[in-house]
Amino acid sequence: MNNQQALEMGVTGIYKQGSQCINGGGACLYKLGDKACIVGWVLTDDLRSLASKHTNKNVYGIIRDVPEIEDYFEGVDLSFLNGLQSAHDNEDFDWRGEFTEIIKSVIRSYNLDDSFMEELTWRQE
Repeated sequence: MNNQQALEMGVTGIYKQGSQCINGGGACLYKLGDKACIVGWVLTDDLRSLASKHTNKNVYGIIRDVPEIEDYFEGVDLSFLNGLQSAHDNEDFDWRGEFTEIIKSVIRSYNLDDSFMEELTWRQE
């Protein structure tokens, strides 16, 4: 997997989901029911379930606790994933209104292609 593939999997998952994946306390979770965070959508179902046991941990904390995830992310820049996660976890903005621009800023900083986003539409809740 590379950064572009991880990007497309994560962002597409969020658009299809239509919202953040947070618990009642406002903490973003890798998996909660049929929802996931942006990095959670990049993981396989099994790895997402393992990651969901480690709340309040960023990408670096998860790979330290679940070595299989580090192996899975071989070829992906962890600082890039952490940037996606930070953008997704931010609660200080109008979520749908600003998410796209914040994510595109991360995409530009890693010189990735955002053209796939033109086809995406938000799931209506």
